[in-house]
Amino acid sequence: AMKMFSKSLSSVPQIFLITDGSVKDEKNICHVVQNHIRSMGLNSPRISTFGI
Repeated sequence: AMKMFSKSLSSVPQIFLITDGSVKDEKNICHVVQNHIRSMGLNSPRISTFGI
């Protein structure tokens, strides 16, 4: 999903994650996403999660 982000600073990318409940190791996931975004020079996305 992050490869599809525009490098435009005029919009805020959004990611929606749908899970089957709990997510393990949330902090590590956030660090991986943050490092990837910084390395690509992208806007930080708004991430929304939905547990079903």
